[in-house]
Amino acid sequence: MTSLKVTFPRYYAKFVGVTLVSGLLVAGVGYAIVKQTFGGEGVGAMLTGCGISAIAGCLGSIPIAMALSQDELRSNATPILMATFVRFAAVLFLVVAAIFGGSFDRPTLVLSTALSYLLMLAIDTVVSINAMNRRIGNSR
Repeated sequence: MTSLKVTFPRYYAKFVGVTLVSGLLVAGVGYAIVKQTFGGEGVGAMLTGCGISAIAGCLGSIPIAMALSQDELRSNATPILMATFVRFAAVLFLVVAAIFGGSFDRPTLVLSTALSYLLMLAIDTVVSINAMNRRIGNSR
């Protein structure tokens, strides 16, 4: 149990860092496109969508960091699937809350959330699989 306490923050910080950097890259690329296409109102919706995806990515990093922190790592499939479920549930909850609670351009919000979610999911999944494979390879 002590190893979980020592290594969890390190793994979680790594995955949160990757999520935040990928979120900033997605927002940076999308900023010019959205501003030109949808105008000033669309930029706020796009940034909110990227923020929703980043929050979901940070929450989805928890199962992977917990799995990597355990003494014995048997499989990389279960934590990655759990992370995907947590991430999807968080995005769904947050985007519905933003649609009904905010004054954003709804199509732009949904489109930017979906695109940033998919791009950040791909990046985080590759990083997670590589970390899991290195961890499994080191434990053998």
